[in-house]
Amino acid sequence: MTEVLYLSWGGSGRTKTIRRALERAGELDAALVYLAVLDSDHFGDLNTTMSSVVEQELHWLLEAQLDLTKDQVGQPERQTRVIVRKGNVLDLAVETAKGAGVDEILIGSPVPTIGSLETAAQVAAELSSQTDLPTMIL
Repeated sequence: MTEVLYLSWGGSGRTKTIRRALERAGELDAALVYLAVLDSDHFGDLNTTMSSVVEQELHWLLEAQLDLTKDQVGQPERQTRVIVRKGNVLDLAVETAKGAGVDEILIGSPVPTIGSLETAAQVAAELSSQTDLPTMIL
């Protein structure tokens, strides 16, 4: 089955963009892989125990949010998968996209900066360059 990757970090996983990601998955008849990154800028100082708790809680919350949003957009049967990882956003996005064999990357907006990448267009271009996949900002 075709899969699309929805990438969120730094608070970009808003209901509006999750809804649009599900709609896009529906347009492509694809499963949605939701990658939530606890980026180093915001979560780098968490100790191992606290990081694990945050990852577990976020995973549960995102699963619940996806289930509610799937019902709202009329796609209760859409296959979804949530992955929560801590680290560098670009590295984890590229690794996940290549490992999952996704066909497209969707980025939640507004897009926080990543290092020297200061605009959403720069982030999307860098992801597309590193993965050879179309990348769309929602």
